[in-house]
Amino acid sequence: LFYLLIKLKFSKLFSYIVTQVFAIHPIHIEAVTYISGRGDLLYLTFSLLCFICFIIGSEKKSIIQHILASLLLIIAIISKENSVSLPVIILLYVFLFQKRNSINKSQIYSLISLNLISFCYAMYRVLPLSNNNTTLSLIADSSFWERLITIPHIFITYIRLVFLPVFLHMEYHFVEKSLFSPYILIGIPFLAIFFYLLINKTAPKKQALFFALWFIIGLSPVLNIAAPLASTVREHWLYLPSIGLFILLAKTISQSINKIMLKTRLSSHKISKLKLILFIISILYLSTCTIIRNKDWQEPLKLYEHDLFLEPRSFLLHNNRGVEHFRLNNMIKAKESFKMAVQVSPRQSYGIAHNNLGVIYQNEDNIELAKTHFLKSIECNNYELAYTNLANIFIKENKLEDAISHLEAGNKIHPNDIRILYKLGLLYYYTKQPKKSKALLTKLNSLHPNYNNVSEILRKLF
Repeated sequence: LFYLLIKLKFSKLFSYIVTQVFAIHPIHIEAVTYISGRGDLLYLTFSLLCFICFIIGSEKKSIIQHILASLLLIIAIISKENSVSLPVIILLYVFLFQKRNSINKSQIYSLISLNLISFCYAMYRVLPLSNNNTTLSLIADSSFWERLITIPHIFITYIRLVFLPVFLHMEYHFVEKSLFSPYILIGIPFLAIFFYLLINKTAPKKQALFFALWFIIGLSPVLNIAAPLASTVREHWLYLPSIGLFILLAKTISQSINKIMLKTRLSSHKISKLKLILFIISILYLSTCTIIRNKDWQEPLKLYEHDLFLEPRSFLLHNNRGVEHFRLNNMIKAKESFKMAVQVSPRQSYGIAHNNLGVIYQNEDNIELAKTHFLKSIECNNYELAYTNLANIFIKENKLEDAISHLEAGNKIHPNDIRILYKLGLLYYYTKQPKKSKALLTKLNSLHPNYNNVSEILRKLF
């Protein structure tokens, strides 16, 4: 990031300040502390490298650098699809900062290549080319119109998180239902004034406009317009967009202080001291918030309890809390959490929680209720574990044909699931279907040779 800012013609001091704020801002905790956040680290690294290669390729008229930029974009998108907005940001950079007569052919080809890669992936993601969207969330369960009028609320939430990074939590679930919502009536004028002031009060205006648009365009893949996501807002979705807002805010604050200096006739030495004091206060404030939030991540239960207090509509966190209680052998609290996960999920259709609740009822010997929840899990999400859990019940009841029937259905949807392959392979053997048994167990052996001694089983049975 520091090197990119240098390439964008910022001073080393300014680049250092922005990079420091970016590095320690608590909004990025999820991208760094959370092991699943490695996708964010990867996509941003390759996105920034892509931008750097494009700038170097433009300066040196190097086709190799432009080809490298395209390859880096592909790697960034493979790492995480949030990087799909980067080519539009690069296109704006050329449009706003480069004279028309200085744009060379290699740049044009590079821009076409980058935007074509991004467009093709966006079409693949939005259109049902690979599979239908089965995302479960409050925002995904809403209409296109409701998602559209929720956008001001989303932007205000992200801006609040940048300025006031407190009460942080993993998921934010909300949907606006009416045009008369305060987030529409007050939010839209607020956003218009906010961006107008930042752009109008910051020189040069083209530069201010570019970084404001960086923030807006960077958020476009996660605004839940075309492809609804698992929640309305998540903090780590700010990873790329926040850079634009950080730069814009840093420039606005710096220029505002300089204007104060001119009006009050303070010496440049005193102004430098004022800037330094503001920077130190900001760093201390952000660092403190980061340290406090990181403490929540030290223990799973502490994290889930904290985040559920702030966002009780998160069925994912209710389920995660239940899993943790289950691991700690606290079945009463596990059952309560799984029930809550089902209850708060849209249409009570969170399949994973239904499966987990089924396991609880099975442990309580309430077999009929266990079956009900396993079947509901399959109906809602085709959850792979529910197929094997249901089959286990049928096996205990000596209903092998029912067990095989459900496992075959599961195998069609999850052809490489090792539990289904193992269970179905053995059932085929015991029901005198050796060819089918050998085929599935051989496939399992090729996928997972060490799973449940499958190699040894193959030698003994065949």
